[in-house]
Amino acid sequence: VGGTKTSAAAISDDGTIVGNILRIPTLAERPRQEVEARLFQVIEKTLRSDSITAEQILGIGVGTPGPLDLDSGTILDPWNLPTLHYYPLKQRLEQQFGLPVFVDNDANCFALGEAYFGQAKNMSVSIGITLGTGLGCGIVIDGKIFQGATGTAAEIWITPYLDGNFEDILSGRGLVKLYQQITGQKKTAPEIERAAQQGEKKALEVWQQFGYHLGILLAYLINCIDPEVIVIGGSISKAFELFKGKMRETVMQNICPKPRENLKVFCTQLGEKANIFGAARLVFENRR
Repeated sequence: VGGTKTSAAAISDDGTIVGNILRIPTLAERPRQEVEARLFQVIEKTLRSDSITAEQILGIGVGTPGPLDLDSGTILDPWNLPTLHYYPLKQRLEQQFGLPVFVDNDANCFALGEAYFGQAKNMSVSIGITLGTGLGCGIVIDGKIFQGATGTAAEIWITPYLDGNFEDILSGRGLVKLYQQITGQKKTAPEIERAAQQGEKKALEVWQQFGYHLGILLAYLINCIDPEVIVIGGSISKAFELFKGKMRETVMQNICPKPRENLKVFCTQLGEKANIFGAARLVFENRR
């Protein structure tokens, strides 16, 4: 469940997608009852797929923007799901479908999916970063999400940076703001990507600045966590080639010497499937 769209699929324990991935707009600004009804609908359609039987279904795994109360599976107050504040997601889904439900932060699900089936497979310590409507981060150590003492580890979006926080820059709205500051014009993130690909100098400058700020964030994480690999995902990762050079340069200038030798920073190859695989892993890990 994202601020922009919601995706659902049936997943086998070996990471095979059974049937098709279903996608719908989240319409997060609509009334709670409408957002909930759409969520129920896409899950119901997935569960009723001709490709699976009721006996095969172990449970429902959901990744959603944080912060969350992981114990109760309640969405707290994410800015990009305004009508679902303090929404008891786990309870409502279990009531509706009669199946065990497991909920975690969407960025944690992305990181977990990459750790099992993507660029971080077989790595002991990995980090997943999601760049899209907002900024997310997940840390996986020995195949398990690192939650911290209160379940809020890696909530880096709120970390103070410059005149605000990291999410103010490393997000779709951050890109729009950077472009407006440089050009005085307003474009969407996809439009800024297209402009850069067409050689617009100021758009290219925006992506260089974006790469610099992302590099600073990654350097903080590397110096604290010392991961083997970082995987970048989310809708903005489609523009990875436009910012990766400046990002890597900034990272290497701001981390300890030892990590420079082997650290890998990749763009996801799984795309949204990483989030879906990670949500499925929540079920398999808890239903063993």
